[in-house]
Amino acid sequence: MLLDFEKRKKEIKKLIIAEKWPEDEAKVNEEYRSLSKQIDNFLNYLDDKTVPLYWLPINYMSNKEIAKIVCGYLDRKDKHTTNHCLRHMLSCDGWKYDYSCFIAPSLRAGTQSEILMDIELLMNEDEHLKIREMKNSIGSIWGAEKSNKDVLRNIMNEFQDMIISIFNEENYLFPLGVRKINGKYIEEMIDLVSYMARLVIKRLIVFNNKIDRIKDLRIICCYMDDEVDEMREYVENKKAIFREIREDDANKENDDVLSLLFSSYMKRKSLYDEYNKIIQIIEDDFPDFELMPTKDLDINEMISDWSEKGIKKYSNIGKKKLRKILHAEGMNEFYKKFNITEEFIQKYMENGGDKIYKVDVLQAVFAAIYHSNSKYERKRVSALIQDLLNLKYPRFEPKQWLFLDAKLEQIEFLKLGLKDGFPFYVHIIDTLNRLLLLPYATWNYEEVYRCIYRIGYDFLYLFLNNEDYKLDL
Repeated sequence: MLLDFEKRKKEIKKLIIAEKWPEDEAKVNEEYRSLSKQIDNFLNYLDDKTVPLYWLPINYMSNKEIAKIVCGYLDRKDKHTTNHCLRHMLSCDGWKYDYSCFIAPSLRAGTQSEILMDIELLMNEDEHLKIREMKNSIGSIWGAEKSNKDVLRNIMNEFQDMIISIFNEENYLFPLGVRKINGKYIEEMIDLVSYMARLVIKRLIVFNNKIDRIKDLRIICCYMDDEVDEMREYVENKKAIFREIREDDANKENDDVLSLLFSSYMKRKSLYDEYNKIIQIIEDDFPDFELMPTKDLDINEMISDWSEKGIKKYSNIGKKKLRKILHAEGMNEFYKKFNITEEFIQKYMENGGDKIYKVDVLQAVFAAIYHSNSKYERKRVSALIQDLLNLKYPRFEPKQWLFLDAKLEQIEFLKLGLKDGFPFYVHIIDTLNRLLLLPYATWNYEEVYRCIYRIGYDFLYLFLNNEDYKLDL
């Protein structure tokens, strides 16, 4: 362990000043005083257990490492962020800030990236190894006429090939004297594990009415709780190794990795905090009716003609039946609302497919939009949908997508007659999110990949080997 942090602050500040202030310029003006105050504030927060900066292993970091992270913050784009805003930024419990400012300057040019979500509209065009390719192909794997276990084995094999390809690239570059640090690989890999977990749960349990779905969801909740405990123990062991290495060689520096992992951790933590806030908003916001069973019935049986703007004519039986199915008897502006729902499905749920939808899909989406009392950032679901369709904003905010996605997922459980299963599903996703935050805390770039791989592989293996948890599959 290095010297007590309090005793090191002056030396760290000298390093920062040397980097940020011209040597031949007097240190007396207002600009210098502002710089000095920002440095003092940041260094004080590093030793404050109430803010996330304490996550950094400062007692095992060199003065130069810490100075570089502070310089990264001082070089941030949003220079208007004042000293007193730093604490709010660090303490924020939702998705509001971009934490790229904590990345060391030597890495920043190649690592600024958005957290990628499951919605394709938010993804950029980069193709990173097999990560994006695998995510795009997982859904199609289920289309093959194979047993669930065969499908799981195929997914596990692809997942294993992907992690091998990442390490092969790292191993290829290392002998050349190049250590490639790419935060996007980590983020996309975590997104892939999250996507796989949701897909497997839905395909094997939620959509499977031949089993006791509530029982299996309870079992997975127990499994996830056990996994968090095991991963915490694993991470603590890796932290101990990190400390031992640093104690043996106090000059060993890894500032790029530590700053990158902290920034990535804060970004993802803010995303998961936002998800939890959304769940608190919608968890009790179920419609006060059951969705009607409508097997093999499609909208075309009720609608005789379509136009580019939506419904043009209704069959005689269709008008009343459509209102009844959607629980919209007496609803004002019903046809306008129906057209908005149809447009939303057309544009954002079915990727521009034909106007032939199963009524259960229509029921679920209509209920999510017009039978919801939820408000997110002072807007109802219907207002958010209207903004999206009208392209009111240059870009629909990612966290608004997060809200709509969670709301539609909730209604999906109602549609399947699994309203009581939604809290268990939410617990599984929340525990998975907490699990996926743990790899960052290994403080080791390569170890992060291993942890993420282990989380994904163990989750898939649960469905292949039921000896311990006894799923009804």
